[in-house]
Amino acid sequence: MYQHPEKEVAAMNNNHSRTSVFLIEFTISLLLFSLATAVCVQFFVRAHLKSKDSEYLTHAVIETQNVAEIFRSNSTGKTDETIAALQKQYPELEKQGALELTIYYNSKFKHCPKSDKHFMTTIIFSRDNDFLSADIRFWDTVDDKEIYSLPIKLYIGGQE
Repeated sequence: MYQHPEKEVAAMNNNHSRTSVFLIEFTISLLLFSLATAVCVQFFVRAHLKSKDSEYLTHAVIETQNVAEIFRSNSTGKTDETIAALQKQYPELEKQGALELTIYYNSKFKHCPKSDKHFMTTIIFSRDNDFLSADIRFWDTVDDKEIYSLPIKLYIGGQE
């Protein structure tokens, strides 16, 4: 069957036009899919970071509350007795001075020596008239940021 050359050229142009439109639509779809993927990946990364921050905060609160309970249970007002009770509970505890203590934790929140630290709790005692105070802070030593702090005061009523 014979076709006129002008009709053949028109048919080829029509096929070429369809192919071009398909490629443009496909490219636009691919770009939109890539954009959606990038947005979704960002959401997953943010969710992971929030989850990690939440885990750190949970452990920080638990550890500082444990220290605070030991502090409160030794209500004699004698810092030496409180320090001894803390050393009994935390054998790896380090004294930084007469009234400053540090407890170290590894990345799994287990007590550890200073060389394996990932987190730490600092406890600073102070005395103000009839009150014995402790400033308890939980730190991420890798990022060098405070995660949680718990200041507490204990009324000792003039005891030494």
